[in-house]
Amino acid sequence: MRFQVSQAALITQPGHADIACEIRDFCLGGLFLRFVNAETAIAALAQRAGAEVDVVFTPAALSTTQTFRVPAILKRLGPVGIGVAFGRQPIEALRALQKLRMASHRQKLAALPASDAFLHLREASTTLLREALLHTHEQAQQVLGDRLQNAALHAAGISEHSGLLGAVPEFARHAPELQARFIEQVMGALQHHRPVRTQPTAERASGGLSLVDENDFEDWLATASEASRLEEQFQEQLFDLEPRIGQLFGMACDHSNNPFGPAVIVHAYREALEGIPLLARARQVAYVTLREALAEQLAPLYAELLAMLPVSEVETRQRQSEAAAAQDDADSALPPGDVPASASDAAAEAAASPPARPRSTLGRLASSLFDFFRNQPAPAAGPAMGSGQPMGGGQPGGGGQVTSVPAQASRAQGAGAPSASTASAMAGTAARTGLPGGSPVLERLARSGTLPSTLTQEMQRSVDMFGALFDTMHAEKSVSAGVRPLFQKLESSLARLALSDPQFLASASHPAHKVLNTLDRLSMVAGDDGRIADQRLLALMQRWTDRINAEAEKNPAVFEEARIQLERVIKPLMNERAGRIFRLQEVCEGRQHADVVKHGILHQLLTRLGERPTPNVVIELLNGGWRSVLLMAELRHGSDSATARDAWEVLEQLCAWLDPEQPAATTAQAQTLLQRIDEALTHVCADKLVQDRIIDQLAAALFDGDRSRHPRTPVAARLNDAAGEPLTAAQDELAERLRVGDWLQLKSPDTPLNLIWIGDQPPVYVFANYRGIKKLDLKRTDLLQALETGDAQWTEDLELPLMDRSYSAMIQKMQRELVWRSTHDTTTGLLKRRSFFRAVRRHWLRSRRADAGFALGAIQLDITTPAGEPAGAEIRSAILHDLAQWLPASLAPGTPLARAGESGLAFWIEASDYTVAEAQAHALLQAIASRPHEIDGVRYTVRTAAGLMGVHDALDPETYYDNANAACTRARESGSAVVAFDRETTDGGVQALADQAHRLTAILASNELSLNCQPVVSIGDPTGIPLYHEVLLHPDTRGAQRIATRDLIAVAERLQRITEIDRWVVKSVLQWMRDHPERTAQLGGLSVNLSAQSVTNPVFLKFLLAELARGDISGEKLVFEISEADAAEGHAQTQLFMRQLQRHGCRFTLDEFGTGASSYTRLKSMKLDFLKIDHALVRELGTSMIDEALVQSILETGNFLGVRTVAAFVEDAETLAKLSEIGIDCVQGYFIGAPQPLESLA
Repeated sequence: MRFQVSQAALITQPGHADIACEIRDFCLGGLFLRFVNAETAIAALAQRAGAEVDVVFTPAALSTTQTFRVPAILKRLGPVGIGVAFGRQPIEALRALQKLRMASHRQKLAALPASDAFLHLREASTTLLREALLHTHEQAQQVLGDRLQNAALHAAGISEHSGLLGAVPEFARHAPELQARFIEQVMGALQHHRPVRTQPTAERASGGLSLVDENDFEDWLATASEASRLEEQFQEQLFDLEPRIGQLFGMACDHSNNPFGPAVIVHAYREALEGIPLLARARQVAYVTLREALAEQLAPLYAELLAMLPVSEVETRQRQSEAAAAQDDADSALPPGDVPASASDAAAEAAASPPARPRSTLGRLASSLFDFFRNQPAPAAGPAMGSGQPMGGGQPGGGGQVTSVPAQASRAQGAGAPSASTASAMAGTAARTGLPGGSPVLERLARSGTLPSTLTQEMQRSVDMFGALFDTMHAEKSVSAGVRPLFQKLESSLARLALSDPQFLASASHPAHKVLNTLDRLSMVAGDDGRIADQRLLALMQRWTDRINAEAEKNPAVFEEARIQLERVIKPLMNERAGRIFRLQEVCEGRQHADVVKHGILHQLLTRLGERPTPNVVIELLNGGWRSVLLMAELRHGSDSATARDAWEVLEQLCAWLDPEQPAATTAQAQTLLQRIDEALTHVCADKLVQDRIIDQLAAALFDGDRSRHPRTPVAARLNDAAGEPLTAAQDELAERLRVGDWLQLKSPDTPLNLIWIGDQPPVYVFANYRGIKKLDLKRTDLLQALETGDAQWTEDLELPLMDRSYSAMIQKMQRELVWRSTHDTTTGLLKRRSFFRAVRRHWLRSRRADAGFALGAIQLDITTPAGEPAGAEIRSAILHDLAQWLPASLAPGTPLARAGESGLAFWIEASDYTVAEAQAHALLQAIASRPHEIDGVRYTVRTAAGLMGVHDALDPETYYDNANAACTRARESGSAVVAFDRETTDGGVQALADQAHRLTAILASNELSLNCQPVVSIGDPTGIPLYHEVLLHPDTRGAQRIATRDLIAVAERLQRITEIDRWVVKSVLQWMRDHPERTAQLGGLSVNLSAQSVTNPVFLKFLLAELARGDISGEKLVFEISEADAAEGHAQTQLFMRQLQRHGCRFTLDEFGTGASSYTRLKSMKLDFLKIDHALVRELGTSMIDEALVQSILETGNFLGVRTVAAFVEDAETLAKLSEIGIDCVQGYFIGAPQPLESLA
């Protein structure tokens, strides 16, 4: 391939005068030099063919002034110049010429408009590709005959020998048409986006699976193998080129459809060979020959394209991301000063150990959480079956193992049992993790003797992590029963790999990691029973799993070989699945269009026929087929077509002639109309008898002299479709969450299904299985009811790789466990004190009864032995644990219940008056007293006493509990069962609520509110310049009317008036920003807290959008904070609210994060800017290892999502230092800066 350039040069040779010339083009083999003075130069060089000369040039257009002296041999002398061949390839000189050429090229492009420049680039790229293909085919054709003859010498038999020799003249005879078809195939893919068939031809079997012709499959596999080798050779160039080509030609470009890529080119050659009678072995020789020719031609082609085409936006972002990731990996891998001293040292280190693979973020997050649990003592008991329990029954995690060290392994018997040291290590780890159960995977490995007799600490960690991940993987319902045996066969090899190369578990780029992901994709060919019927496919998988097991220890490269071969088989299956889903969506689209047209026809019928009664014979005609005639006319020809107008005209004419008040039709007119109706019905009416009856009825009506005696009916009563059922608020919330691409687990069928279509008219949801085969379509109400009842649930996205799904599931189980331990007493499973008070506030705020009264109760248990001695701590805990399992059933669902002290309980109940509250307390005490409390055969006596604090709000639950506890102490001392702290306050709930409403109205009416602001700063910024300021509400009440901010907000939420306060705050902040535009421009932003009532209020959203639409305030200066609990409760509406405001540049913080149930997958969909850690976690950071681990988990989650973490309530240097050590991004609190009036910012 030759490249044009213009560079002055001299031809020099000792003993001869220098000859001035110009380098006009170059290639990898030589130059073409154009003479400055042709006559003189030709005379001087005429007798010197084959002479060795130097071509000297200095590229003046480049920044360098280096002079190049290129040894060359004179070859072809022409009338205007001469061609010279390189003695040896001058790499640096060729690079200089290439840079010179591209500099000139860019100058020309810069002078062109963008559209012209892209057009020019497309033409140039197309020309380069065509030339490369021509040279490739010519080069391959020159040596192909020799290759075929050489292959014939080593043929396996006479027929193969004859076939190979017979292919030589066949290739020669068909060379011109083969070349033309080859280039046409590639050019078609480039210019018309016409795909080249890169997958084997499939025929549909009766069972729905595609059966690939064996010869075609082998031929495709040979082609794919050569293409794959080229793709690996040019991997880096293709990675950079594909986004540029996609940008230039307006296509989604990847390796499978890149017209410049090996896959398209090689498969285009395979298609070009179709029709030529060739032996399969001869075709394979041709593919190898083509690949070798392409290897020489693609290198300069790609170099030219990379130099010529502009860098794409996608490539720029990828490079920036990779650079950042590489820097992070480098920083974490090498401590300061550990960089190799020289390149040779680096090479030696690389040779001594395999290159480090970057760990995936999911793997890093899972590893961080897992290490915490491995170093924690086991909880004594799981959570109670009552309030606050994250999952049904037992330990959080839904029954799957979060960790997987087999405590039972030490009890394994027989020849396969592990040694004492191995079993002891595993049992010890089981105790350290404190998580439920043992690992089935590790138990199998221990019994088989796979695990070594002694394990180092790092080896033990790898084994534990391997067991945890594979237990989670086996629990995945998406892994079909037909594929699971393959994973089990590989367990031993992979466990050994985890011991020798722990990076394999966390590195997404590790070949073994990829092999597992690829094997999982086989689930798409499984039937509904999970079994794979394609025996050839199973045999191939078995062959590779057997080979991995046999070679993995001595030949780690076997994983990469397996990956390449398995991906070649999986890719056509993936493409076939995508095609099935696309066709299903097209069918749904067509059906949707037909339904829309049908609805439009119904609307037109009601409009045209009006309210007046219509003859029954006309209605019979419509229901008997004429609606279908109208539908087909509009679908096939359009609503404005002559055919559609004719169909409507027939209907209108018929109605007019049957109207007694209109002139009747003549006999000829009636017969013509009936003939038109009969002909049209023939195409839509399947029952000839029904068609004849309709025509007879119409004829009788048209020819009847008394048209008034035919019965008539209002058309709406006979044609109107049933109206859609209205949705409840909860169903509307669920409907907002549903998106095409979601995966749902339904009760029937018991397999995850992919939502591939959402119809509007009528509302319908269409589901396909993993294979892309339609399995279910549900009406909207049916699906939403299933989601409400739990018969349908969202599940993991099966499009994600298996390892990512497994890590995701494992992380969510551990995060749920971590949150649960942070909020619950691990001995009893009941709420901890702070979580109880939070639950009380939320329970009060969610109460919808205006006359509701409440009571907070405290129960103390006196537990004694049969001898009358006080029971020990272990006994008290065991009895409390037993109570926690069944006591919640004696309370209303969702009632907050907590452990209080060593042997006490606290509860919150809704009661209209004190009598009701006292009755509930007595019922609880009676339930406790009536239950026998026996442990290890010893029956213990439990005496109870309770104290009640009747309240009408939950503004200060901490004080209410202290009062209830004091009343409980009085009950114990007096011998009473229940004592009330103040029996008056429980009554008069309505009056109390009214008093609160009047108080709130007065505060708002007199504007007794003000705004403060507190800075949020980056923890690593030495300047301390705030990233933004949080706006804090402050009531300006005095004396008896004084109210705390928290209480004011709680009362407003309880009264459903918090939106009034939010609106006041937002208006005040926006007005301040408008009054101080210059100061606003200097600030990082102002953050405003919003309640759930405001976020889900469409009027409030409309108000915000109207304010931003004025255009005088940048949305980037506004940060809105929403609590995690509120965001989770109204997730779909919160997302809608955020999307609307994010379009204006507004940013969002998720507040009070860390004690709710938000998964990082849900957080990802919210597109947050900041995560603010719950203040209770920050305050107890130095005293609770669990809280510290939870904060670390939040940080890792934030890093995974690209969201900055914020820790508030930083009130001392010790807390700040701890947060800095953990790696929190931003901090806020009195130690950083006390709240100041908003006006102080001006």
